Order: sequence, then C-alpha cells, then structure tokens
Amino acid sequence: MDINKFLLFLALGFCINASNAAEGFVKLDAKGRAYLYTTSSIKNGDEVNFQYPGEKGVAKCCMSAVSDGIPQNQESPIVLDELYGKDVNLYVLKGFQKIAYSRPFIGVAYIGPKANVQGVNSNLLLRDGGNESLLETCLGAEGVNLTKTSHGKTEAHLYMSLGYDVTPTCSDPGYGSQGP
Repeated sequence: MDINKFLLFLALGFCINASNAAEGFVKLDAKGRAYLYTTSSIKNGDEVNFQYPGEKGVAKCCMSAVSDGIPQNQESPIVLDELYGKDVNLYVLKGFQKIAYSRPFIGVAYIGPKANVQGVNSNLLLRDGGNESLLETCLGAEGVNLTKTSHGKTEAHLYMSLGYDVTPTCSDPGYGSQGP
C-alpha cells in the first residue's frame, strides 16, 4: 500500500471514529442501576460518560461506565427521537462507582471516543479536537427534552416522557409536551 492510500485510510478511520460519537439519557433507579437510552447501536465495552446525582440530586459531571452491548426492550416507548424518528435503544450500564443516592435520577450521557466533557450548569459541553457540541436539557409539559447542538445546528433531540405534568423550563415555546 503506498503512503497516500495509507494516509487516506487513516483519515477515513478517524472520520468514522468521530461519527460514532453519540448522546442519550441515563436513568438511575433507586437501587443504583443505570440505563442508557440512545438512538445509537453500541457494543459491549463502549465507554459512556454520564451525569450523576450530587448533593440534593443536582446533576454533576461525569462518571464513566461501560455498556453491556445488549439492547433491552422498553416497557413502553418512554424515550422518543423527536428530530429524526429513529428507534431508541435501551442498554444496561455496568462498571461504575456506586452512587449514594436513593432516588431515581435522569441525566445526560455521552457515548463515543474520548472527548473533553465538561459540566456546564445541568448541561454537558463536549470538545473533541476542533469540534464543540452542547448537550442541553429542559423540561417540557410532561417530560425532559435533550438536544445536541453543534455550530448552531441541532443534531439530536430526544424526549423522555415522565408520565405526569411538570412545570416547563424550556425557553423555546416550541418545546411543548414533546418538543418542537
């Protein structure tokens, strides 16, 4: 293989790696089990960085876990892809430090190659080389919206139904019960 073909192959590998980055919701139950909801198909051992409950349940950044790579069935579709209508996969997370918090918790997760992940309020700022993405959450009328924006463009929008009314916190009036 000549050097030009090798460099092209290497560059394509980096592009494919970067495109595998994904986002999702992490849900911790009262027994300390963690579940990941994402539109991506992930493999056993894929790293997941996620928010976890700090003092008084306030989201903190970030804890690492790995996926078991086995998609689970959602009892009912509580998480929807509002932007593209893709199926949302549910995975069990393992290999993370026990969390001393006995109430259910919903946070943001980042799946994929290592990036600089930083907590900003209740959101996550991701820096990967020259790319920067913001994972933001807000409450709609009956659930939680998660959006990923990069360079001013919305790249993902997931919605998790809570099954009851909540006071909306979304600044965009388009985020009704299930978002725009």
